[in-house]
Amino acid sequence: MIYTTILYLIAFLLPFAAAVPHGPPGPKPGKHHEGPKNACIATSIHDFSWSLSLEYHASYTFTTPAHQNSWGAVSFNLTNPAVDKKLGTVNCRMDSNRLTDFFYGDQWYPCTASEPQVAGVLPDTQFRFFTHTRFDLNQTWVCNECLTAKKQKPVKFAALATTQLEMKCTDTSWVNPNWTFGSGAFYSTRDVKCEPVKLNLKPYEEKLLL
Repeated sequence: MIYTTILYLIAFLLPFAAAVPHGPPGPKPGKHHEGPKNACIATSIHDFSWSLSLEYHASYTFTTPAHQNSWGAVSFNLTNPAVDKKLGTVNCRMDSNRLTDFFYGDQWYPCTASEPQVAGVLPDTQFRFFTHTRFDLNQTWVCNECLTAKKQKPVKFAALATTQLEMKCTDTSWVNPNWTFGSGAFYSTRDVKCEPVKLNLKPYEEKLLL
């Protein structure tokens, strides 16, 4: 696979967009007029950004002072404006029991799209999460559009993004004052719940894959 910069695609498309050719008149009144054939490509290269809505929740349950059953979960909706809305929205959730902060930004987690895989057109999405503080994104998507009348080949983009997070969270703890060993009751609980974060996420790197 050959990697090239997004400038290559702009240079490739420029001859087709630089001038309006003199051709036959447009569609007659009453006939359906299709939108721009390169809408996906144009959106991908002109001021592109994702829409992100992210939430985080963690629960710590101690059955004894030395034993706990705890987990953290991050979930988000991510919309790629270049792809059809039904196919371009990714709904993702990942749970972790890696104590004590659960997500350390040291591994990429895969996501699935909101619809079943359809001919390779759904965005391939991975993310990294640093609990409360940072979100990294890696996504590839396909534009199934004809660049020219003779060349009918899908165009694939890959983009990376990162953003610092300022999450507003509530942290509620409880300790059982009457706990005794062997009683079966919880020794303590802690619940962390964060408000949803909504933002537009711009890539710091975007490539055309050929």
